[in-house]
Amino acid sequence: MAFDPATVSQANDQFQSVPNPQDLVFSALGNFAISGPDSLWKFDLTSVPRTAGPVATIPGVAALAFVPPSRVTDAATPSNTLVLATSTTTNNVYLIQQAPAFVRNFIPSNGASFDQARTAPGSLASALSVPTGASQAINASFFGEPLPKTLAGVTLKIGGSLSFNSATNTWQYSSTGAMDAPLHFVGPNQVNFQVPTGIALGTNLPAQLTKPDGSTPLTILNITPTAPGIFSVSQDGRFQGAVLNDDFSQNGLPQLIVGAKPARRGSVIAIFATGGGETNPPMLPGEPAPASGDPLILTRVQPTVTIGGVEARVLFSGMAPGYVGLWQINAEVPASVTPGPAVSLTVSAGGISSNTVTIAVE
Repeated sequence: MAFDPATVSQANDQFQSVPNPQDLVFSALGNFAISGPDSLWKFDLTSVPRTAGPVATIPGVAALAFVPPSRVTDAATPSNTLVLATSTTTNNVYLIQQAPAFVRNFIPSNGASFDQARTAPGSLASALSVPTGASQAINASFFGEPLPKTLAGVTLKIGGSLSFNSATNTWQYSSTGAMDAPLHFVGPNQVNFQVPTGIALGTNLPAQLTKPDGSTPLTILNITPTAPGIFSVSQDGRFQGAVLNDDFSQNGLPQLIVGAKPARRGSVIAIFATGGGETNPPMLPGEPAPASGDPLILTRVQPTVTIGGVEARVLFSGMAPGYVGLWQINAEVPASVTPGPAVSLTVSAGGISSNTVTIAVE
């Protein structure tokens, strides 16, 4: 075979990020290289600067091969694309495959906004459409007394770790380091709970529900410092917000809600939400704020309240006295807000915005 010297170039500079590169393979899973006698590396030629790093240790790894999807027939394989690595030391063939998706047998959401993207320590949350095995709905009061860790034979652990068993093609859960979630409500297809205060933050944190029959559905959560959600009268995170006027009347239109009335511009309203994050002083999981208000339990993060597109002055941000996980924000309705029956209201904290509800303003 003849080569034109003008078109031949050294390729070493393409792989400088992989020390002592040997066999290489390019695949839909990524680009892999053998580095030294025992190390498998993954590298990216498209990034600037080019990146690479070790992904596995395979004793005596000797060669790599890409298996295209058309040649993969094992239905139990999470990915239909494989890379094979052979080892002369162990006389084995190793499979490199795409990590399977995390298991989500049920999907938790913010208890006020029903946002599924994130929750925060101390916030109220719901898991809907999850068969619990409970024969009837059972409530635990979240006013004045701690929430239980077991309700209707159901428990929920948050935290711990998940590992994938490739032999059985299943996820396995370890509760080491997990916390029991305080439970507020258990029905045949719903669990309302508090994300434990003091829990570690993170993405894809596992959670395991244990049902009365012993079955253990799994899911994952993203727990962030804050995850504001405003409660609404319709209990779906939309329309009229769960807001009290300065005379403790329900905010809203009397034509729609008996006894409700609009807030005056310049008056102070109380907004009820969840997801304000950790507090000062700290609270135990499931612990209600003192009903006496002594001491007041304040959120560490100061929220921003926007009413009708205008930033409102916040006078108080803390846990509602006597309640578990209920965040109360007192804010002044700006004098410049345009009055109306459905003026927008949002809360943001820690760079995260809540759902949008409405209030009536006159």
